Amino acid sequence: MTTPPDDADNPLRALLLCPRFSGEQWQLPVDDAFGDRALIGWRTERRRVDAGVPSSVARLLAEALCRRATVTFAKGHHAPAGVSLVPRQWRMGRHFEWRSTRDPHEAAAGIFGDPLFPWDRPGQLAFLSPPGHIPSLDERQLALTHDPSMASTLRGLFVCGLLLPGVDGDVAGLYAFGAADSEAYRSQLVTCARELAVTVEVSDEPGFARCLAE
Repeated sequence: MTTPPDDADNPLRALLLCPRFSGEQWQLPVDDAFGDRALIGWRTERRRVDAGVPSSVARLLAEALCRRATVTFAKGHHAPAGVSLVPRQWRMGRHFEWRSTRDPHEAAAGIFGDPLFPWDRPGQLAFLSPPGHIPSLDERQLALTHDPSMASTLRGLFVCGLLLPGVDGDVAGLYAFGAADSEAYRSQLVTCARELAVTVEVSDEPGFARCLAE
């Protein structure tokens, strides 16, 4: 795993939140089966030309989520033969494993820096579970974003929420299956942002889009 590129010369200025988004342009699930949802964006000192998550954002998201949950993400071993030409089945244990952690450094590197599950394709996804619980996942969950019907099965697997990549990895979707977890995840994001003197802006969808464009 590699860590996202360092952005020390382009610091994070604002964390953007949009509860209950519904637009398809974000390329994120809006099915109610995924529970409560919030769109996450960010604004740095200078506009980035490359897609994906700045290291400062990766660290903030990982820190906030690891304070509240066990975070589980896909860690690649090697891609199935021929996967670049035709779709192939990823096999757990052979091609990848699910890695669970409450270490924000490991979570940031795994979620945003795994070359076989790149966040900006998007290819990665992160599951949030109660502290001390490891979700019972297999390779089927890799297809979650393409099969919304799978969302209803996650509660029985010790999964309370999700972090998913949106369009080009430039936004993220935060999901929670319960009101208490939704409030806990969002409040922790706000707390971590304020600890770093980062402004938090909560807006509706048109306002969120305008903030991203600034």
